[in-house]
Amino acid sequence: MRPRRLFDLGEVRRPVAGHDAIINLATRMPSSAWNMMFRSSWRENDRIRTEGVANLVEAVRRNGISRFIQESFALTYADRNDAWVDEQTPIDPVAYNKTVSNAERSVADFWDTLALFFGLRPSMDQMRCR
Repeated sequence: MRPRRLFDLGEVRRPVAGHDAIINLATRMPSSAWNMMFRSSWRENDRIRTEGVANLVEAVRRNGISRFIQESFALTYADRNDAWVDEQTPIDPVAYNKTVSNAERSVADFWDTLALFFGLRPSMDQMRCR
């Protein structure tokens, strides 16, 4: 399903009908690393995580689907140094990824929910300036 369809509840209901589980990986990343620096470049992604996920959740509920897998973002956790991060660790998003919490709240009521955390982990070689 195309991300723009997520904004229309009627468009979302048809494709999810008849499934046992839904996996939502919809996202809209800025077009370049430079654009990622600008808060305005994240607006469409914010809309997907708020309005889009809420519509998808409603469509899933109306179709009686009980399993939902939601894309999330690992970089919403505060730095914990050597401490482990698990399901009980609260997220601490910053301005550019604050809407991750909106998406996670939208799916929190499902009995069978899983959040997949994506993120970047550059190696030390990648971080070196040449």
